[in-house]
Amino acid sequence: MQDSLVLRNIYLISSGLGILWWFAWMIFRFKYIFDEPLLTVLTLLPVFILLFVSKWSSRRATQIEIKTLRSNAENDTRPALIMLRPFKDEGLSFPISTMTGKGGKYRRASFISDIADVAKQCGFPLLVIGRPMAKPDLEELTRAVYFQAKDDSWVFAFRRAALASRAIILIPSDSTGVAEEMLHLSINELTSKTIVFMPPTPVETRVEKCLGPNFDPERVKDEWNKVRDHWKRQGFNLPLYCKDGMLYIPNNDFSCRCEMPLAGTYSLAGEFLANLLHPSISHLLTKIYGDCMPISCLLSEISTYEDSKQEKGARFEWR
Repeated sequence: MQDSLVLRNIYLISSGLGILWWFAWMIFRFKYIFDEPLLTVLTLLPVFILLFVSKWSSRRATQIEIKTLRSNAENDTRPALIMLRPFKDEGLSFPISTMTGKGGKYRRASFISDIADVAKQCGFPLLVIGRPMAKPDLEELTRAVYFQAKDDSWVFAFRRAALASRAIILIPSDSTGVAEEMLHLSINELTSKTIVFMPPTPVETRVEKCLGPNFDPERVKDEWNKVRDHWKRQGFNLPLYCKDGMLYIPNNDFSCRCEMPLAGTYSLAGEFLANLLHPSISHLLTKIYGDCMPISCLLSEISTYEDSKQEKGARFEWR
């Protein structure tokens, strides 16, 4: 992990120097671009070198972080917190809707970093389950233990992880994957070890105003109500949306059994969301009981199952 920190520092320094050199070149050399092309190229060369070093160090740091997480998980005797959430851009996993730039659409950071920070503060590794063909976020790869199953291995991996976890943190969705997971939790009476996260709506500050039309304060509420209406038709009763957000332990129909509000008001320019989530999740964990298994044993069991299924075409893939 020390190597990763060194590489991250190299990334920051090389990026900063590259930007400064570029601005200096724009100021002092731009007027000579046609008169002295060779000199122009030579003075620009350090910019490209610094950008290359920046890109390489960032990618290498990410690889080291992923490898370290895998290695630690394989020897970790603590049970895991499981994170279940929708993968789609407009889902409740993202505090702001998909933004559009010149290069097309790109997503803002999801809540996975905040949940990972809370799990670390609570003393548990965070495990994220990827459905077949799902594309993980970089945050999931570097902040949580991520595994992605293919074919019918996913069913076994999810069910075994749900039973073996210390708790399950769920962001509801009407997507096929989360729907299947929610049904499984309800049918197998695992809602007693589930914590449902109702994301808060960020209060409007200068940061949100700068986002202009990309910031919709009603988006989270509308998305929650959409999911709530969908599940109501299936016989489940998610609570009404609260703009301040909350966490709660549900009954089998996903109605609220024990709730905890966030420990403050959430804004993109304010306190980190993890600091608001930590007291609530810590309190709810004291009300969750049941069998659990060390994450190292869980991953070993899933890998053993995968080995037995390889001949039938089901594969388990670390990422």
